[in-house]
Amino acid sequence: MAVVSVVIPCYRQAHFLPRAVRSVLDQTFTDVEAVIIDDGSPDQPLSHLGDLARDRRVVFLQQENAGVGAARNAGVNASHGAFLNFLDADDWLAPEFCERLLPVFTESESLGFVYCDMHHVYEDTAPQNESEEYSVGRSRRIVSGNILPSLLVGGYFSPQTVLVRRTALDQVGLFDPTLGGHADWDLWLRIAASGFPVRYVDEQLVYYRVHKDSMSRNVDHMRSTRLQTLRKLLGRFPDVVAGAIDELCRTADEQFAANRFLQDQLAEAVHARKCAGEPNQILAEIDPGCYPTQYWQQEVERLKNMQQRFDAYFQESQAWISTLNEANKWHQQQAEHWRRESERLANEGKGQES
Repeated sequence: MAVVSVVIPCYRQAHFLPRAVRSVLDQTFTDVEAVIIDDGSPDQPLSHLGDLARDRRVVFLQQENAGVGAARNAGVNASHGAFLNFLDADDWLAPEFCERLLPVFTESESLGFVYCDMHHVYEDTAPQNESEEYSVGRSRRIVSGNILPSLLVGGYFSPQTVLVRRTALDQVGLFDPTLGGHADWDLWLRIAASGFPVRYVDEQLVYYRVHKDSMSRNVDHMRSTRLQTLRKLLGRFPDVVAGAIDELCRTADEQFAANRFLQDQLAEAVHARKCAGEPNQILAEIDPGCYPTQYWQQEVERLKNMQQRFDAYFQESQAWISTLNEANKWHQQQAEHWRRESERLANEGKGQES
């Protein structure tokens, strides 16, 4: 039995498919299979595979077009692995993906899934510099363990980055085909809300292609399916979601307290700087003839060092406060959003009961 099954749905992306399949077959961990689902694609995916289709580790299925969620579910049902990955046809895996993620499951039999960071491959507009590159690990404060609060803020990793235990899917169910672009977020939310901890591996082991046809760029679709996903989650796990929202609110309070602390530290630094005075001004008031030359040189160096330390601390404090101000504002907005959303959905539920 293949230990890792990589499920690859394909619709209108047959020209990308060979690279995705080859990235599965070229894994350094060799006990893998690639389960390809032709989701009624008009560009004949099988004809693009060539010799790859004859590899014994390749399973090829065809179905009428039913959407990415239904295609992934068909792939899961046809797969044999104890662990599964969901790779889109236009993306690909690094050769070490399975080798690096599989051993993490030995930490605990309760782990629901392990996930990693990803490279972005831009088909059109790329970031201006490396600092703008998205990082899964830097996008949330909590990325391992109970990540439900992090997920409630929004999906922050793609399904390609995940290696999920089949038994977790047996418990929570598969993808919800009605949720379109949020079907994967819905699945991760259900896994986390069901009590499965997860682990994050801070390595870029997936190549995620960003182009104009990405589903995530359909704003109306993504907003409507996001609301559907939240309603579904709140209806099924009201107490767990309430606890996660409380954690978000607590995080916002901590950010505010840290912000205030740094502001106080900056105020003290500014005051100390004013009290110390500028070195040049202090030196101008000292009569060199009153002190030995050696003392004069030492005093010049001491005051210069003092000025440099104050400048560095002042700039660092300003940067920290600016960052925390933004983070605090964002957390407050998220906490208020979730409070209103919970109240609204609770009121909707009361209306339906009456």
